[in-house]
Amino acid sequence: MTDTSTPIVGVDIGGTKCAVLIGSPDGEILHKTVFPTDTAGGLDKTLQNLWKAIAEMLTHTNGQPPVFGISCGGPMNSSEGLVLSPPNLPGWDRVPIAKLITDRFGGRAYLMNDANAGALAEWTWGAARGTKDAIFLTFGTGMGSGIIINGRMHAGRDDLAGEVGHVRMADEGPVGFNKAGSFEGFCSGGGITRLAQSRIRAAWQRGETVGFCADAAACEKLALKTVADAARAGDPLAKGVFETSAFYLGRGLAILVDILNPEVIAIGSVFARCEDLLRPTAMRVLAELLQCGFPCVAMTAHAALNTAVANDVAADLVFAQQVYSLGRRGDVLMGLSTSGNSANVVNAFKVARVAGLRTIALTGQGGGKLAPLADVIIRVPGSCTPVIQELHLPVYHTLCAAVEAHFFG
Repeated sequence: MTDTSTPIVGVDIGGTKCAVLIGSPDGEILHKTVFPTDTAGGLDKTLQNLWKAIAEMLTHTNGQPPVFGISCGGPMNSSEGLVLSPPNLPGWDRVPIAKLITDRFGGRAYLMNDANAGALAEWTWGAARGTKDAIFLTFGTGMGSGIIINGRMHAGRDDLAGEVGHVRMADEGPVGFNKAGSFEGFCSGGGITRLAQSRIRAAWQRGETVGFCADAAACEKLALKTVADAARAGDPLAKGVFETSAFYLGRGLAILVDILNPEVIAIGSVFARCEDLLRPTAMRVLAELLQCGFPCVAMTAHAALNTAVANDVAADLVFAQQVYSLGRRGDVLMGLSTSGNSANVVNAFKVARVAGLRTIALTGQGGGKLAPLADVIIRVPGSCTPVIQELHLPVYHTLCAAVEAHFFG
């Protein structure tokens, strides 16, 4: 930081911990302090801890009026700098946090939903840099998302867009945001801990012992790290808890991919610390649930290219030129010709054979010139064009159904 630059101060207010840092314009963290959020002590105690941490961080600056970037879970009114009763911050009811900070320390302060702030940071400096469409999942004490669409943050009318933690994933399950079986219930630090607690109590009722939790007092104070350490050590109950969370993480990711089609999904906090316990199952479930497909090119679809080839080369080489340009060894070319003698299709099959493509031809009963060129030829029992075309339709759809059944089940 130069002597004349404006100090950049980041303030993150979470349900489990808070952080204050000094950053550079290119995203580098220069100084940072983290401390537990004293929810038992209430709003005043947390604010006292924040003031102390901010004052300490400002000793590392040049004394210029700072710019504060404040992130916090919603709901909120970011334009007015108001925190509006987040579920993980009891007592934070209409708290004018931006004004409180500037009244005390001067400078300027801006408030943003923590998931949106995370998405913006990943998009500017991190995993989503260079993309136009991206999602960031907090996966912290709660579960929220920040959404970048076409290079712009999508916050919604009231800063409430992206509250994916509210989505119900199952009829029953751990509670997140007062909703049993929600995405946040299964996929957040608090949710995983509550799931572990419920399974520990169920095990005790069956007369079983739990190696990583000795008694009711330990269960009440159970920490996520304890469950994660037990899972890595091979404890079956702890492993099952993370397996369940990972399963619903995969389902949630599949929903987001189907709806928003992002280039990147970045996941923070708990996932970053427990990736080894969550990623394998989450990725398997995601792969199973996604709508899959093949990259396909319809040779007749590009009117401008077809016209250019016809004008500059020859009309009967339109398809052949596209196969030459786009085809790769191992690709499959499917061609339809009622007589089997269409010059465009025949020339395309000749190029495909030289280029190492596999070929399927649909023709009438004669087969024509395509018959000796095709790896697979399907002749329908017709001799006039209308009949052959009608018979091609069910054959084509049957082929598509067979391919889908083979590759996607």
